[in-house]
Amino acid sequence: MLSGSRFSPRRLKAMAKLPLEHAAEVGDIGKLTGRVHDCGVGVLVGEKTAGTASLEGLVALCENHSSSFEASQVEEMVFYFDVFHDGQCNFEIEPALLGRIARLGATFAISCYQESELVEEAVKRTPTQK
Repeated sequence: MLSGSRFSPRRLKAMAKLPLEHAAEVGDIGKLTGRVHDCGVGVLVGEKTAGTASLEGLVALCENHSSSFEASQVEEMVFYFDVFHDGQCNFEIEPALLGRIARLGATFAISCYQESELVEEAVKRTPTQK
């Protein structure tokens, strides 16, 4: 997510041709809340794949467009990474990738969700032994 008190998602889209979702300019009225936005916001969406490949691609995209972010007055960058699992959750990111995120000045937020439905579906697909 990109945001800033003077950030303009419209300007960023025009300059960098980036796929922003849920974009709102300062002063726009929120569709869900009905409140006036006191900052500009936009969400860059990476691929929804397993592992860190999508995160790495998103980091590279941000690195390549850092001058556009600065010109459109992005003040805050947050990488939200959702991990869906069943049972034990181990999540690993290489130090080099963490360093790249840190150099961008970005916050990295991880949310883990346990999905017991995954186990139920796997059991249904597993052939029974006789």
